[in-house]
Amino acid sequence: MNTLTYVFRKLAAALVLSLGILLPQAHAAAEVYTLNGVAEDGPLAGGLYSGQFAFDRALLSGIGDESLMLDWIDLEVFGQRFDATVMAAAPTASFFDGSLLGIDLVYDDGLNGFAFVSGFFSLGDAYFAYQSPLGAGFGSVAIAPVPEPSQVLMLLAGLGLVGGMVRRRAA
Repeated sequence: MNTLTYVFRKLAAALVLSLGILLPQAHAAAEVYTLNGVAEDGPLAGGLYSGQFAFDRALLSGIGDESLMLDWIDLEVFGQRFDATVMAAAPTASFFDGSLLGIDLVYDDGLNGFAFVSGFFSLGDAYFAYQSPLGAGFGSVAIAPVPEPSQVLMLLAGLGLVGGMVRRRAA
């Protein structure tokens, strides 16, 4: 292979990699959030609840009040596990102008029940309520996104793999 062809191929590969880095990447994956809280009132005060849920933010317009069905949810409330299949209605996430206000879901087996209620004006207004044969109560809920892996680290790993392949071919 002559030197000019070799240099051209190297430049073409570098250009393709550069364009791939500069183009915005589509975010098609569901966003995953965690929730945690403690019952602050009622007979089960001090009881814990936690879990994770996901939704596809790409379905939002970002204008006004909106609601999205959750892709999935996994909860542990007072030591018992729950998912979307046992809820009274499909769990949803509520938004205002694209900002998450919380999740809305209800579980009721006739004797025990609980609900997560989204905030009216902000995520900080979201709360948890429950009922049991001993009485009813409520608690606050903290909701936060699960951090995604750093795109820079993934890019460096990809470039390292490409470099390793080029080095192997050259040897």
